[in-house]
Amino acid sequence: MYKNITKDNFKTSITTFNIETLSDIEIQEYLNLSTLYRKLLNEYIKLLGLQKYDDLLENSNLNFIKIDESEQDFYQYYNNSNLTYYYIRNNIYLNRLTLEEKNFLKNKLNNQDYTMDNETITFINNTFKKIIKEIHNNVNEPFDTNFGPTSSSFFARNDALVIGFRYDEFNDEGMDDETFDINYENQQKYYKSLNKQLENELKNKLQIPVTVIEYDENSIKKNINYDQIVSEKGKIR
Repeated sequence: MYKNITKDNFKTSITTFNIETLSDIEIQEYLNLSTLYRKLLNEYIKLLGLQKYDDLLENSNLNFIKIDESEQDFYQYYNNSNLTYYYIRNNIYLNRLTLEEKNFLKNKLNNQDYTMDNETITFINNTFKKIIKEIHNNVNEPFDTNFGPTSSSFFARNDALVIGFRYDEFNDEGMDDETFDINYENQQKYYKSLNKQLENELKNKLQIPVTVIEYDENSIKKNINYDQIVSEKGKIR
């Protein structure tokens, strides 16, 4: 199912772009275009190998359980690419597109064209580096910036492609404690090795910094889900 970014959910992303500077019509267009660009970027990185690593985890027989959509953050929820464990964690700044580039994206949106044909692959390849880059106070030199809690584990270079990784690590699926502990240790060894391989493979293919960051329920801001039960006071629990 193709999930469109809502204004409230956009506010749960950690971005420096202030959507409130736009008119209501501009906001809706920006959200629609952002949804499409985010999907296309995830699809592009899938083609470069991300799908392969996602499949390796799923088929590993190590019980990697998918995070329920109700527990996902903005970035994982809106990858719109059927990825189970990986997703693009970068913010995207569509205001950096040229008029011609923006029109290309608009045409795809208006035609409901979500395909990754050669023209679209070229478009994403030519634009994503400037779209994902974090810029602060007009600093030109590369610097490390935060992609989660204030901890060294959640920093990456401001021009890096950042891949989020998350699974339901404490779901025991009915295992006894001893079996779970052994499996958990094997999971940790396997995905840490896999994530390092993924970083190196994408670095070589893209020729830019790539960082895979592991997230859990304590390091994400949960996406707003209006399908949740509403309390008597009308506030989402």
